[in-house]
Amino acid sequence: MIYFLLSLVFSLSNDLDVIQSELSLKIEQINKELEQLSEIRTKLSLLNPANLDSSVENIEKSEEEKKLILVSVNSSRTREYHNLQKPHLIFKKDIPIPEDFPTCWVGEQTAPLFTFRPFSLTAARFLVFEPTPEIPCAVKQLRFEFYHDNELMMKSKVIDLLNGFSEPITVDLETEVVFDQVVVNVIQNWGDDFKTCLTRFHVYGPRVN
Repeated sequence: MIYFLLSLVFSLSNDLDVIQSELSLKIEQINKELEQLSEIRTKLSLLNPANLDSSVENIEKSEEEKKLILVSVNSSRTREYHNLQKPHLIFKKDIPIPEDFPTCWVGEQTAPLFTFRPFSLTAARFLVFEPTPEIPCAVKQLRFEFYHDNELMMKSKVIDLLNGFSEPITVDLETEVVFDQVVVNVIQNWGDDFKTCLTRFHVYGPRVN
């Protein structure tokens, strides 16, 4: 009987050791995940310029051009910048205008996504495309998607562009669109199989100067 009780105590002790070891591993894993989440929140906070105020009073509605920053170019058809495991995709350094295509932003794919952000919450009404020479990589058809708080799509508009035009092209959005992010989804270019050249455009408020 005593031997049986001793064996039972020894077995229970081993089980407790195993359970304690497993709990320690679980706690360590949870702490690591919490640290990663904390780092991601910190990065996302830093990437949010001035923690954009969504109040209507702070919306820029002047007639001046709205300055945009090109923050990413990628080939994914899904909006990767919402993936919290890749917060670096939300912002990148300004992508330079290449010398051989001075009127375009260039993506190394046939149908890239170009992501832009204004310096503050903005109301847009007109898009103005700069004159562009006739080149195979020029965009033929594209879709503008205006987002508020990075999630809510305020407006989507498909635009067809000529291959080469000598005068600026103005596109009326028909209503003012409040946004803090705009995604240009290239649907088709004019035949280049290796890159796409997005004609430089400008965003204006109620009127174009």
